[in-house]
Amino acid sequence: MGRDPTKTEIRELEVPDGCNNALCNFWRSVENIHTGYHGTTQWHVSQAAPMRRVQIEGSIQLGQGWSSGGYLANSNVKGKINAASQQQWFNRNNNMSGWSGGAWSFVHLGCKGAPSSYCGHGAAHSNVDKTPIIAEKPYIVESNNKYTLVVPKYESNK
Repeated sequence: MGRDPTKTEIRELEVPDGCNNALCNFWRSVENIHTGYHGTTQWHVSQAAPMRRVQIEGSIQLGQGWSSGGYLANSNVKGKINAASQQQWFNRNNNMSGWSGGAWSFVHLGCKGAPSSYCGHGAAHSNVDKTPIIAEKPYIVESNNKYTLVVPKYESNK
């Protein structure tokens, strides 16, 4: 019997080699998802694996061993973002209740809840209040078995 396409299927990801660190999903991008989980979601990414338009009901941990930089945009995290072992991270137009952890070099552009700019001992943070001009990546939306390409318009001071 096949999977019912009208039902949402949620599966717990199995760690293929038992590593439970960033090397398990290091190059996997994720876009347009919502987690109803109120605990801490773990998603370990690299520079080549962006996260866009994610809605996290709880907190999110972005690294655990060997993670090295990444990108999160247009997302809402009701809890805190724990950068853990991340480095060279770029946050753009996100809402979060706070930020912790990380190795070094974090840029927060147009983010609510980001830490204040800081350069000194420990992780450096550069915080810019608004994104001056932006053209978002196009994306596909499905509704009633019909697919539509959404091409966002340019926005200023977002």
